[in-house]
Amino acid sequence: MKKVEKKRRTSQRSNPPRRGLTLEEMCKEKLHHKGDGRFENPWNPLDARTLGNVIRWKLERNSYNYQPRGVIPHVYPVDLDEIFKADLTVTYLGHATSLIQINGVILITDPVFSDLSVYLRRKTRLPITRKALKDLTHGVLISHNHYDHLSMKAVRYLRGKTFIVPLGFERYFRSKKSANPLCLDWFDEMTYKGLKITFLPSQHWSRRTLRDTNRTLWGGFLIEGQAGSVFYSGDSGYFQGFKEIGNRFRIDVAILPIGAFAPRWLMKPVHLSPYEAVKAALDLKASTLIPCHWGTFQISDEPLLLPIQLLTRIKHEVSPPVEIIPLMPGKTFKGQKKVKK
Repeated sequence: MKKVEKKRRTSQRSNPPRRGLTLEEMCKEKLHHKGDGRFENPWNPLDARTLGNVIRWKLERNSYNYQPRGVIPHVYPVDLDEIFKADLTVTYLGHATSLIQINGVILITDPVFSDLSVYLRRKTRLPITRKALKDLTHGVLISHNHYDHLSMKAVRYLRGKTFIVPLGFERYFRSKKSANPLCLDWFDEMTYKGLKITFLPSQHWSRRTLRDTNRTLWGGFLIEGQAGSVFYSGDSGYFQGFKEIGNRFRIDVAILPIGAFAPRWLMKPVHLSPYEAVKAALDLKASTLIPCHWGTFQISDEPLLLPIQLLTRIKHEVSPPVEIIPLMPGKTFKGQKKVKK
């Protein structure tokens, strides 16, 4: 039995936030709900990337063109036994897709198994068979509706699993064969198979067509169990909310995006750079940082391997007070060791 404990708020507002409010207070006041049914980041109501900005991006010189494009990341076949050798594990499958295992329950984040389009193809293969993935997975966490995070092919393949998604996602599950998803607002909480899941704010936006900008919410997930906690931010620019979340919750492992950061004038509001990901992990007071959102799709200006190379350089040259685990696709991080009964 799934126990859902949603903290619903009644007011709908499109007014600018009052100064001095915390992130959670903004969410309780529903300041991220606009009167026209759309959503926004109330602390920074940034405009989504406009057509003019995209055209400017495509026409301007790529400052990374002088660098070699680099090799494709090595992919390791997933060792299924490794997933269960600790009570908390994270297995990186590529881009924003990871398997989070806590106390035997496996959740998959933003499952994308195939090419995004004929122009945006996977550079790396999926390091696990889809059948094995389907057999392993209990629940699905989707952070927002961009094509590199919400794949309708993956949704159809994982039909029958429990989908935990942001507000507005009902439109993607209208098939009679699809179970209703569990749609969460920011700071909503639910219990799933003994795990507490909280949907938390990120600084991002949503769109799949020209007419649905910000019609669905976006955010990250905190998963808490007896073995520890994992925070997956989804896509986000750096914002002060990381510090508030770190003060509000205990976070053992933070899965944070590090890629698609160039050009900075366009990507900075909505995508972390490797340096900002480390800063966000420190704000979150996480013990461990696992990077994602790199090495699978060439969707921005920087070379495919540059994000993980920069993060690795930070790990060795700066030695920040957070354990950085630069997982390659298919590899598993083992947290708390399995307790013998």
